[in-house]
Amino acid sequence: MASWKKVLVSGSAGEFSSVTASIGLRVGNNQVIDTTQAGTRLTGSFTGSFTGDGSGLTGVSANFPAGAVSSLDATDKFFIQDSADSVSKYITYNDFLTDIAGNGLVADPTSPNSTQLKVNDNLNVTAVGSPIGFIGNITGSNVIGTVESSSYALSSSFSTTASYALNAGGGTLNISGSDGQNTSISLGTEALIVSGTTNQISVTVNNANNLLQIGLPNNVTIPGNLSVTGTTTTVSASSLLVTDKFIVLSSGSTTKNDGGLIIQSSATPANTGSGYGFILDGSPDAPRWGVTSSLSPTATNATTPDEYMVSAKTVGAPYTAGSTAPTYGGAAATGNGNMVIDSNGDIWIYVF
Repeated sequence: MASWKKVLVSGSAGEFSSVTASIGLRVGNNQVIDTTQAGTRLTGSFTGSFTGDGSGLTGVSANFPAGAVSSLDATDKFFIQDSADSVSKYITYNDFLTDIAGNGLVADPTSPNSTQLKVNDNLNVTAVGSPIGFIGNITGSNVIGTVESSSYALSSSFSTTASYALNAGGGTLNISGSDGQNTSISLGTEALIVSGTTNQISVTVNNANNLLQIGLPNNVTIPGNLSVTGTTTTVSASSLLVTDKFIVLSSGSTTKNDGGLIIQSSATPANTGSGYGFILDGSPDAPRWGVTSSLSPTATNATTPDEYMVSAKTVGAPYTAGSTAPTYGGAAATGNGNMVIDSNGDIWIYVF
């Protein structure tokens, strides 16, 4: 029977017909383990040993030392655990400073509050691509700083124009434009100029065979609308940029139907190919998005996804197992797996 099933997460209340635990079961704050109709309740105090790191223990306290040291001496000790043998040992303040100083640096335990850092040898600082700065006073040995950076600028500008003259011994050439304008040229005294437009029309002249060629340049800009009719439109480009935020597929349709995107992964069947598709299954009463494999671009309106995408709906009230069917896929099996998150933070999954 189709219904909504609650997903148990931290903090949610669960209802079970039966629970089986191989080690133990904790129920509420009273630790009630119900194994019979009368029930079994664990009460009273418990003693004995335990295992673990004690992180779950409560009521354990310790007194922190009340005395404070305002200035550390070289012989003051810190208690540590040796990682080699896990034995508690100690290290002096002087040894601690020497250990953290590293190579080339000398700690001064006689001035534990000093902000100075002594350097045995020269301090060389090299940075590539960004400057290095020192804050404070640097005294003692020489300090060598090297900063390497680079900056490059590349600019270019191109312009393309074309104009060509057509001359003849005599006669008149009548010209009519698509804009409705007409003109005439006296071939004996006037020249006909054929000029291209940037990113729209390209004009070239071959003087060897008196050829005037008018065509499209490599980069074409169409300022108005472009209508393409036919069965297949092929775009051979490494990147397709679309300014519009929405793309309409199945334009003009007035009924629910299948549609989507296909990423080709095979050249079979011939001349069409096939691939992985992200499609909308329009067959249910409530269509649902899904994915499929080996989908042909010539697929019809009878495409069923291999798997469906899960939608998550948020509602502002507590949900129940008998609530409304999913928006996508509906109450049929195509609604399986859709989710709802209600006002209590509970998660529900639809199971048909």
